[in-house]
Amino acid sequence: MNFLDLGKKGEELTTQLYQEQGYIILDTNYRFEKNEIDIVAFNLQELVFIEVKTRSSEEWIFPEAAVNKEKQKRIKIAAQSYLYEKKMETCPCRFDVVSIIFRTNEEYQIKQFVDAFR
Repeated sequence: MNFLDLGKKGEELTTQLYQEQGYIILDTNYRFEKNEIDIVAFNLQELVFIEVKTRSSEEWIFPEAAVNKEKQKRIKIAAQSYLYEKKMETCPCRFDVVSIIFRTNEEYQIKQFVDAFR
């Protein structure tokens, strides 16, 4: 599986995970300037901006470690734009990170970090 396929598969699995938890997926791959939010979900209480990090088992760094302070800053900028564009500035929101490590094409480990930026 190449890099783009791996990322797409990770986002699909994350979408499925959140839908199974009762979330409504509002948007995917939302872009503002050079910033992107992988998934925007809603659970009738708050908006959730989700960053998905997917890696193959050959890589040595945990996927969630790639969401450093600079990456968080860029995600927050995109989230502010999303809230403004959708006229949802007063809606409560949080930022989750989902980490996926593929061991094979079908075998993977998934971790969900709820409210990860706090």
